[in-house]
Amino acid sequence: MTTNSSEHSDDKWIVPYEIDLNSIDTLVDDNNNSNKLDNKYKQLISWTLFYGAFTYGMTTYIIGPALNDMTIRLNTSIDSITIVLGCICIGYTLGAIINGIIFNYISRQLVLTCLLILMACAISSAPHVSNIWLLYLVGLLCGFGAGGFDTAQVVWLIEIWAEKSSSYLQGLQFFNAVGTFVSPLMTGPFLAKQSKKNVTNSQMVTDLSSHIMKLSNISLQSITTPTNTTKTIDVYSESHIEIPFGIVGGLLISSALILLILHFYRRYVPPIEQQEEFSCKCPDKWTVIYIVLGLLSLAPYVGMEVMNFQLISSFAKYSHLQLSGNDSALVQTIMAGAFALFRGINFVISFKFWSENLLFLNFIIIIVGYVVILLFEIYNYSKIVLLIGVIIVGSGFSTIYALVYAFLEKHLTISNTIGGLFVCTSGLMAALLPTLCGQFIEEHPLALIYMSLICTIIIGISFTTFKIVVYFRAKLQVL
Repeated sequence: MTTNSSEHSDDKWIVPYEIDLNSIDTLVDDNNNSNKLDNKYKQLISWTLFYGAFTYGMTTYIIGPALNDMTIRLNTSIDSITIVLGCICIGYTLGAIINGIIFNYISRQLVLTCLLILMACAISSAPHVSNIWLLYLVGLLCGFGAGGFDTAQVVWLIEIWAEKSSSYLQGLQFFNAVGTFVSPLMTGPFLAKQSKKNVTNSQMVTDLSSHIMKLSNISLQSITTPTNTTKTIDVYSESHIEIPFGIVGGLLISSALILLILHFYRRYVPPIEQQEEFSCKCPDKWTVIYIVLGLLSLAPYVGMEVMNFQLISSFAKYSHLQLSGNDSALVQTIMAGAFALFRGINFVISFKFWSENLLFLNFIIIIVGYVVILLFEIYNYSKIVLLIGVIIVGSGFSTIYALVYAFLEKHLTISNTIGGLFVCTSGLMAALLPTLCGQFIEEHPLALIYMSLICTIIIGISFTTFKIVVYFRAKLQVL
């Protein structure tokens, strides 16, 4: 490791050290050969993290298809239950920040093991909570573990692979996407089955009479008007969502055990970094402009992705088709499948070809997908049209995060301060958008599509502006 602190003495926002790529394998104590990382050990770490990313992906998106069942179990409304999505993202932001500090003092592998166990306990207990406030707490704890795990796995891969890390980060995102695909597919068969039942008005009054009398003390005779008019109501069978939630909890435990075994097999020690000097110096105007445009390009996308994967099943349920819980989960599964498939293709292609200009193609694909879904709901088209729309949107989502982040790293050095700012802002957007959309989706399911289109336009304008600013700044430097 070599230090070039004088090169960056005028910019305290840039991490004041570089890793010598010719000796990247020697991460700690050059006199101790046992700490030199061979390729086999780095592959072992990578595949351990890939499996962890798979279980993490299952955890983050298992709640979406089960929202309706939890609404029934807790006797609440869909707008109240969707607040748990915001709690997860708030916990994620706190976890990323707090655990980022803890990693500096305690072994990363041991902390990750504890975080995975915390997530396992939280997600397994979610179907068993007795009130909605406990569910919010479970979401907060699950998000806290997810934030720490997500931050650590990215840093870990960058540390061991250096200039080769981009391809392995793509692999990490691919296995995460596979988890988001498997999760709703596994949950669907255990959701409550919806059926229709015809009842007369007098039957309905009798069924509700005890509840009404408790609230108002009005006699039954004064409110009962027997008629032969019938009405169709929804009837749900018993839900068994504790089974898939328990399976995901078990997989998280297995991931924690693998990390623990790896720790005792060969303890990983991160590189000794030069400490940053504290400075209150403000960044220059170009750095500020790049940070703002970067935030506007990345944070709305993170919020939009979380909102879509968590609420697309609710959109399907409250659309004109009124799909059952199982069919709604299938819609999310198909979107996640397209997402995972194209992330996998991108993972392979990235070894040979990579260009941030592909982002403009992604924007077009996503807008086309949303237009298809919009037409499906407005003109009461069939389920096939909805599935075509979610496949298009899922494929468009597949590479946006990686492309935006690669462009940011190319033109803006991501220091601890800047990285923390991006994590916080993205986490807040991921908490705000699903929670806000959840307040309207039952009565106005197209709120999901309208909000997503607005986010897509904001991201497109911000990224285009970012590229124009970079281009003209380069021209000015030449002159």
